[in-house]
Amino acid sequence: MALYTSEQYSFNDITVVVGGRILNGCTGIEIEFGYEHEVIRGKGAKGQAINQKNFDASGTLKLLQSEVEAIFDTWGVDYQKQYVEITWNFSADGGTLRTHQVKMAKLGKIKLALNQGDSHMVVDVPFAALDVQLDV
Repeated sequence: MALYTSEQYSFNDITVVVGGRILNGCTGIEIEFGYEHEVIRGKGAKGQAINQKNFDASGTLKLLQSEVEAIFDTWGVDYQKQYVEITWNFSADGGTLRTHQVKMAKLGKIKLALNQGDSHMVVDVPFAALDVQLDV
């Protein structure tokens, strides 16, 4: 029987790694993944079953400008052609270490913007991926 705890994690408990490099300038990560569902209909007004179709995974990394520049230094303008793994692990003090991994991810378009009064630049870097593995 699995042990349930209501332990919560803060962003301070998370380490994010992209392409084997720890992102110290990562300020956020968002991932959405799962299967498309379609209701199978037959006789009557109610569905007969729910069919599971294609699996999709996508998300966004929020990075400080220095991390984005490091991506450019590593891959140049070809950064969108590279497959990378995105790994993040986390553990609250004294808790169990958990590791999740996004497999075969490709980074999307990067938009750089800075406005008067901004003290630093945070860049949203979208990505698409082929698989997500939880608790690896």
